Amino acid sequence: MGGQGPLSKWFTRFKRDQGITSRRKVFHSFRHTFITAAREAMPEEWYTKASGQSDGGKVARTYGVYSIRTLKEFIDRISFETS
Repeated sequence: MGGQGPLSKWFTRFKRDQGITSRRKVFHSFRHTFITAAREAMPEEWYTKASGQSDGGKVARTYGVYSIRTLKEFIDRISFETS
């Protein structure tokens, strides 16, 4: 990746002025947070496009996390019954 763009530079100054010292809180964190929330609300195709992914969502799949609620819903769908 290249250097920081203007928004990233602004955000770095803003967070410093707010007393946020974590090096993990960067402007790019907004994309991760958005994808985490969007996974709860819309299909993958939609949130990858809404987040500006141009690679068909490959990178977006590595962002964010699933909530415990969503993971439980997925696990509850698993069935070991045979027809």
